[in-house]
Amino acid sequence: MSHTFRIPSQEESVLTILDVQERLVGAMPPAYLQGNVRRIAKLAIAARILDIPVIQTEQLPMKLGHTLPVVQSELPDGIQPIEKNEFDGLANPPFRNALDQAGRQAIILTGLEIHVGILQTALGLAESGRRPVVIEDACLCRHSVDFRSAIRSLMAAGVLVTTFETLLYSWIGSADSPAFKEIGNLASERDY
Repeated sequence: MSHTFRIPSQEESVLTILDVQERLVGAMPPAYLQGNVRRIAKLAIAARILDIPVIQTEQLPMKLGHTLPVVQSELPDGIQPIEKNEFDGLANPPFRNALDQAGRQAIILTGLEIHVGILQTALGLAESGRRPVVIEDACLCRHSVDFRSAIRSLMAAGVLVTTFETLLYSWIGSADSPAFKEIGNLASERDY
């Protein structure tokens, strides 16, 4: 497993948005819900601006509903959710294929729930030689103890955990970037 702690550039990254679905979101703590979902949507906007591939999943959509419209509406054109039953995304062949097609090693993980699907997917990615990066303030779960435990487990496994704003500025790399103003505006609209 690689222990590279550098925040990835836009050229290295693929954004994954895992299971931000109607029924799952309804079980999340209201105090954190709106800000985290908005940051996930802003990451989708940034990915569209910077031409970063996006992979989106839905866990059992017939039972848990579909991706929230506030997130779905910000995704690049043509992005369709990958339906899955598995908690570890790598156990799902369409998800693995989408990662392979993206051809990038830094997998940015956001969504629900951090102690289940995000944790299992991140650990699987690390074991497979990829670089998972978990965006702490763009992930949710129902209970704070599970959130804290997931963060500790990820860090102990050598998975990079960072924040929404840190990632955005890493993606553009410099104030000279043509996208600096657009990305800076996304970062400055604080939700917390």
